[in-house]
Amino acid sequence: MNRATLVPLAAALVLASPGARAADPAAFKTKVKPFLDAHCVDCHGPDVQKAKLRLDDLATDLGDPRTAATWATVYDKIASGEMPPKKRERPAKAELDAATTWLHTELHAASLARQQKL
Repeated sequence: MNRATLVPLAAALVLASPGARAADPAAFKTKVKPFLDAHCVDCHGPDVQKAKLRLDDLATDLGDPRTAATWATVYDKIASGEMPPKKRERPAKAELDAATTWLHTELHAASLARQQKL
């Protein structure tokens, strides 16, 4: 393959990669928001912000490094089983998997997009 073919091909691959897309707001509303509302907002919502964390209005713009870092922490706490706390009702496995899969996928895509900008 010559250079004239490789450059457009490389550009197409970058644009088609998961890192080139924005977070999926519809999937957030159906997979993550219900999980947060059921298991997180009592302690991290409008009335109480344990650990100075409010999840009910946390932006989903994972292109913003601060927002992405907050969501990465949320993901880590949920995926490790640290949150919700043991004294609270445990989420159903399907509900937990849907939320953590969305967070992992979108955080990874945002990280790739930031790396591609370097």
